[in-house]
Amino acid sequence: MLKRSGAVASMQPTHATSDARWADQRLGRGTARQRGAYAWRQALDAGAPLAFGSDFPVEDIDPRAGLRAAVTRKSADGTAWMPEQRLRRDEALQAFTSGAAYAEFAEGRRGCIREGFDADLTVFARDVMSVHIDEVPAVPVAATVVQGRVVYAGA
Repeated sequence: MLKRSGAVASMQPTHATSDARWADQRLGRGTARQRGAYAWRQALDAGAPLAFGSDFPVEDIDPRAGLRAAVTRKSADGTAWMPEQRLRRDEALQAFTSGAAYAEFAEGRRGCIREGFDADLTVFARDVMSVHIDEVPAVPVAATVVQGRVVYAGA
């Protein structure tokens, strides 16, 4: 139904990890309402466009925390809440990049590294696609590029 409607599922992965401690109590554990909440895998498998963000200032602006949350769904106590809704790392990265660009009607100029596209990107000191997922939030930022200009080069 979400795909047919043309809606974009805009979600913030860190909400699942910060809300996990109270969400079941409010939504009702095992209810249809709970099963449909924070349902990234369900939305993606149904063919809905998925766009991720941080929901700053409610949550941490750092996308590394969001990437970890989307893949592990681990709350602060280390337990995975609704683990059936986990995404693969490449799916989560796509939701943060090309999915977010699609949601803002900017997929023709943002969302991937391509000649002629806006050059807004972050360079990490290690490959966030290959380090252990729990290490991702601590991977240092090596550089930040905004509109093709290096605005930060790590120390």
